[in-house]
Amino acid sequence: MERVRRTAQAVRDGGDGPSHPPCDHCGSPRATTALVTVDHLSGECFDILRCGDCGLHRTRVDPLLDISRYYGPAYYGDDGLRFNAEVERWVAGFRRARVRLLVRLCPRPGPVLDLGCGRGLMLAALKAMGWECVGTEASAGLARAARRRHGLRVVQTVDAPLPFPDAGMGMVTSWHTLEHMERPVRVLAEAHRVLRPGGLLVVEVPNFSSVQARLGGPRWFHLDAPRHRYHFTRGELRLVLTRLGYTIVTEGTLSLEYGPFGMAQSILNRLTFRPNVLYRTLKRSRRAPGRSPPSDRAIRNAWDIAATVALALPAAAAGTAMELLSVLAGRGGVVRIVARK
Repeated sequence: MERVRRTAQAVRDGGDGPSHPPCDHCGSPRATTALVTVDHLSGECFDILRCGDCGLHRTRVDPLLDISRYYGPAYYGDDGLRFNAEVERWVAGFRRARVRLLVRLCPRPGPVLDLGCGRGLMLAALKAMGWECVGTEASAGLARAARRRHGLRVVQTVDAPLPFPDAGMGMVTSWHTLEHMERPVRVLAEAHRVLRPGGLLVVEVPNFSSVQARLGGPRWFHLDAPRHRYHFTRGELRLVLTRLGYTIVTEGTLSLEYGPFGMAQSILNRLTFRPNVLYRTLKRSRRAPGRSPPSDRAIRNAWDIAATVALALPAAAAGTAMELLSVLAGRGGVVRIVARK
């Protein structure tokens, strides 16, 4: 009942209230509620606002809310290991693919900064190849793990300003971290500052204008409020970067790591009471903070599990096909842009 009252109040307010900071892109305080979504971990409702001036979407988060309570073991996993052993092998393979991409973009090793480096798997591989690696990470536990396991320099920070000198980096990367930031546009401006002239920025975020985002609506897998604070379309991210002085080198919406699964889970989310059942099944730790949501009753749990087991493979096949077609149309589940200072 409390969730229903919060949702009704959000719709009446229109998403425009003094409790939310202004848009980080244009500075406008004007916004309207585009949709209301449910956090799959806490069961709480959150408004997704559309800026009344530039159109950029952001999650309405009260400045007094302790956002850190929406992370922890239920999100990061134990000691940074989110998934079971088989899925973790896939994760390691995708990190190696990122390394190969960066080496193609910049064959000569140099200084690289990874924003939100996690456990440091990508930076560790680059370090072994002679790169000068430094990372930032919001999670104290992940930052410690990256330092301990790989001897990396990792600065614990969440947002701008970045604690690095001007023009010291040859490359800055941000893999699915920009959307978590309270001031993502300011962070991109800071990345421009710390890059050398001619240096490269590689940024990848969920695509709010993707087919899977439209299909999933408030149950889109990559919406992930309140952890995802901003929601970029392909055009919006391109516009932000060019206004900050970057030159776009390449852009696309293909991601084998995030695209097909995001589509498949979004399809399944339309068929279950609680979202992301398959995703939670693949995780090593499924502990969630707070009480279970009202919808999490035994009979609904049973339906969610049965539907997911029965439809996981068909959804994976359909999701992969639909995602590849979406990529051909330029509307895949992520946006990846390589830009030059």
